[in-house]
Amino acid sequence: MKHTVKFLPLALCAALLLSLPALAAADDAAVPAIETVAPVRVWGTVKKLENGALELKNSDEKDAYNHIILHLRETTPCVDAVLGVPVSMAEVKDGDTVCAWVGPAMTMSLPPQSAALAVVVNLPADYAAPQYYRVIGEGSSDGKAMSLPVAGGETLAVPLSAEVKPYRTNNYVTVEDLVPGSQFLAWQEDGAVRRIVLLPYEYRGRCMLNAAGDVFVDGEKLDVSAKAAGSGLLPVRAVAEAVGCDVTWVKGQGVVVRSGDDTLFTVLPGGDVAKRPGNEAGDWELRSPCVYEKGVTYLSAYDLTLLLDLFFYA
Repeated sequence: MKHTVKFLPLALCAALLLSLPALAAADDAAVPAIETVAPVRVWGTVKKLENGALELKNSDEKDAYNHIILHLRETTPCVDAVLGVPVSMAEVKDGDTVCAWVGPAMTMSLPPQSAALAVVVNLPADYAAPQYYRVIGEGSSDGKAMSLPVAGGETLAVPLSAEVKPYRTNNYVTVEDLVPGSQFLAWQEDGAVRRIVLLPYEYRGRCMLNAAGDVFVDGEKLDVSAKAAGSGLLPVRAVAEAVGCDVTWVKGQGVVVRSGDDTLFTVLPGGDVAKRPGNEAGDWELRSPCVYEKGVTYLSAYDLTLLLDLFFYA
């Protein structure tokens, strides 16, 4: 499946950042680790706000998020709870019951506010709604089911016979398309996953680094290795070109990474900031300075995967 890349408004940047890789404590052999916090499920009766957000309230006083404001984007998936088909938010009316999942980043306001990852509507009473999952590592198959590591520290077993359909496309997809970075809704019956709707996601690709320093992009091993010094450094040109970007060197700017006509970022060796011209989120302060060694420019896995919008796993 082809994934488009769009940038979130400034108000939602915190939610995006918490979905990206974090680094382990540094030593000479350190490699980055992944945050595995599961998305938060929220529900309630809905009230549409003038700014396009949704206000949800429910009567469960033990629910920490029984009153929350959800912010939506044009691309936020909205799915019918029973049929599993896309639904326009225009069809959702005040007073309807809605279930949604949000990232761990929320405002400190009352009620809290967060960006919705997916929304499920048309929930019948006492109906087992689907569950949202995000795959955070490679799955393994025993010939009958695929075991998928998902956010929250769980492993989800998905039968190879499970029905898998993509959201808003006619692409043919199977359980094997549930690759790292994938997000989906799963309907379960008698404790087993029977049906899945594979949701779109906006990563440019996926990048994996193993303990030996081997770098993989979209499942393919690159001919170069990481420089695991302090924070697990990845070669900028090799990784960027593997996902279709153009990389050049410009005097005074350093490494310039472009996608088509757009400049994604520029960075100078020794610099601690990546310039992002035209990005409404502004320039990016690097977690580790840019390193140049023997003709190769390196950035930490955390910084490079964020700048290239890659899903990172190890």
